[in-house]
Amino acid sequence: MTVGETFLGGIGYELDVAGRDISGELTYSDRRILMVVVGDRAWAKHGDAEWAPGARDDETIDEILDVFRYVGDPHALVYIGSRSAGGEAVEAFRNDGPIPYQTAAMKDLGLTGMTPTLQLWLFPDGTPRVIRVRTKADARDANGVVQHITTNSIIEITNWGEPIEIKPPV
Repeated sequence: MTVGETFLGGIGYELDVAGRDISGELTYSDRRILMVVVGDRAWAKHGDAEWAPGARDDETIDEILDVFRYVGDPHALVYIGSRSAGGEAVEAFRNDGPIPYQTAAMKDLGLTGMTPTLQLWLFPDGTPRVIRVRTKADARDANGVVQHITTNSIIEITNWGEPIEIKPPV
């Protein structure tokens, strides 16, 4: 499976996923980070630097790969109808109201957010194709001033179920 997610505002990633193994690229601002995770080992490469080894971070990886983390209760989705995504027929759904949303980092900070807008496009067999989502959360700084945090994400999933071999970079 290949997962690509773009946060409007300059952060994006594209990943190949084979079971627990991952290979991909994260971009933000003008920075590019290559990453590979095979088994319990991980490697990252920042720009022209050498590959740096590290340990697998399951919590972060699980959040990235849980492409349905925004959806909430699937029974609360409303069917919109058939659409086309990249020339392929898909079935479109949207949320019927705000969906609670919280990442591990948000939980650590005591923040709770919501997903006010969600669109989910599935192939007729139920395979996911595109998830478009807007999330919102409010955080108070040390002076009690509320900071409004909003993300807009487009998650495109391709090659679902196709074999991908991921090897260590070194």
